[in-house]
Amino acid sequence: MSIAMAPAIIGRPETVAQLFPGDSMGRLVRGMTEALDKSFSDEHGKMRGDITQEEIKTRFALLLKWAKILRGDQSWGLERIVGQFGEILICYMARKDYEPPARKCWIPSDGRC
Repeated sequence: MSIAMAPAIIGRPETVAQLFPGDSMGRLVRGMTEALDKSFSDEHGKMRGDITQEEIKTRFALLLKWAKILRGDQSWGLERIVGQFGEILICYMARKDYEPPARKCWIPSDGRC
């Protein structure tokens, strides 16, 4: 099953393609890729050597899960979602639960972990 056809949220009919139509799917995947690259980089921006395919898949699935939740349940815009990917991965690596900001007003630097 492709990412575009994956069910958005259990119990809802929307697919990822329906939640992120047209060019927004490309921006979503680009944002996920950038966040993943950054999460596997050291403090100097060089890629670490301990990257496994399993860990890449785990982090990608986590970002996709949150993209679906934030768009489907919270009705967040694409840029706000992409802006939170780094924070989601920081919480994951710190073994903390990510909690989306509850504010209705979006500030790109909403960091909480």
